Amino acid sequence: MNTKRLVALTALVIAIAAASACGGGNDGADAVPTRGPTELNEVQESRAIRDLTDEGEVLEATMAQTATTASLELVVVDEVSEERAKELGSKFVRVVKQRGPDRQTGILIGIGNVDYTITVKYSDDTQVVRGIKARNANTIAWK
Repeated sequence: MNTKRLVALTALVIAIAAASACGGGNDGADAVPTRGPTELNEVQESRAIRDLTDEGEVLEATMAQTATTASLELVVVDEVSEERAKELGSKFVRVVKQRGPDRQTGILIGIGNVDYTITVKYSDDTQVVRGIKARNANTIAWK
């Protein structure tokens, strides 16, 4: 009887170990294995975009990324001021950093592993602001 219990316990441990190795809870991090280690997967990207489009002033949010760069573009309503456009652009960088594998933000956006280019424009394609957040910079430089 002890042998049967030992065999059953061993089988249970093996099954749990196999399930742990294969299972996930990683927010879809393996959804697109061809993306680099610093890139958001499709689930993370769509959630980051949704977080911004939930803002009533943002009509559209898009991003393109490589292993070391991310280009973020927001289309906003005409009533958005330059200052508010900068706030929305900063929020987009923070959301992307929080949703993905880049270093997390604090009071400042902070250094990271990715260079960000942020463009905020109106629906008629008029640029409101453009910013660059270099990976070794703590903040966005707005133009």
